[in-house]
Amino acid sequence: MADAIETFLRKAALVGPIIDEKQDYKLVRPILRELLDIVQQNPGEREDFEAVFIKIFEDKKTFSGLVVEYCMHVLRFQNIRDHAEKRLRNDRYKTDDRAKRVLEAYSPNWVMKTIFDI
Repeated sequence: MADAIETFLRKAALVGPIIDEKQDYKLVRPILRELLDIVQQNPGEREDFEAVFIKIFEDKKTFSGLVVEYCMHVLRFQNIRDHAEKRLRNDRYKTDDRAKRVLEAYSPNWVMKTIFDI
């Protein structure tokens, strides 16, 4: 299991720099698909992955929020949704864009879904 988490985190850290450098979301599709596959292939480790998603959510320097958005559009983990809602509730001015984008990903009409063919 530790290998799956380590692999997941290593691959997840690649997403932000690729988007920043190339300005093309389609270039990260294969990585995002791999990340989703890792989680889906380890269903008994859901709690560990939920903790990883929260870590990614909170670490803006290392990880793109897109990792959480993409995976939650498919996985729909309630604990991650609750975490995003709590962050937004605690944001006095409701300007937490990362939380807003994660919550939008739970919608069947998520705007990014057409880019990623999901």
